[in-house]
Amino acid sequence: MRAFSFVIVTLTILSWPALTVAEDSAGTAYTSIKLLGAYAQVKGIEAAGSLSGPIFPSNDESDGKDLEDLIGGITAAVGYDFGRYRLELEYGWRYRFDLNGNVGRADPGPGRTATFRSEVESQTLLLSLLWDFETDYSLLGYRLQPWAGIGVGVVKNKTDTNLFNFGISKERDTNTEKSTAWLLTAGSTVKLNERWSADIAYRYIDLGDVHIGPQSGGAEVSTSGMRSHDLTFGLIYRF
Repeated sequence: MRAFSFVIVTLTILSWPALTVAEDSAGTAYTSIKLLGAYAQVKGIEAAGSLSGPIFPSNDESDGKDLEDLIGGITAAVGYDFGRYRLELEYGWRYRFDLNGNVGRADPGPGRTATFRSEVESQTLLLSLLWDFETDYSLLGYRLQPWAGIGVGVVKNKTDTNLFNFGISKERDTNTEKSTAWLLTAGSTVKLNERWSADIAYRYIDLGDVHIGPQSGGAEVSTSGMRSHDLTFGLIYRF
């Protein structure tokens, strides 16, 4: 909540000079499409409801008690350039995070009470405020425009799960969680011509809540949420 409050306050402060700049600038609208590769993490995984015992997360990228995974996705955005500031509305889709684990014991044998295998798909809608720095950088004759920004919005995390609750049930279900998302980002655009620019960026994004269940019998798996480190590559078209 502290991080979310910081984003809201900063957006409010920065948007005031952005409106002032807009009065003296003709402005341009633009659209973009980007591919993303991400290193995502889900932390605080716990058994809930009728499930009891320690959780042992597992997948190819896991480390200790938390889960990490490599995922991909795509974003599409529309924005308006006020001169030094830009406001941007972005839709994003990412797939998939493998949320897998065992309950009671990590390896097969007495004491393991359940196993879950879940695929997480995320969709985001984010409003970002971006600041373009005044520089004279160039690369192979093309002008570079570094920038940084913050954003806030909503995320929908969909989990498609197989849960084997030994001796009780074997069930597949889908659960959807909607919550607040926020991001911090920085990158650079390369102006190709008057209309087109290429863009590369890094961002840290909090993707909100992820939850499995409740299934029949009350079996659930809860987490403290998903975070992701993204690299994006894309094109921007100015109208």
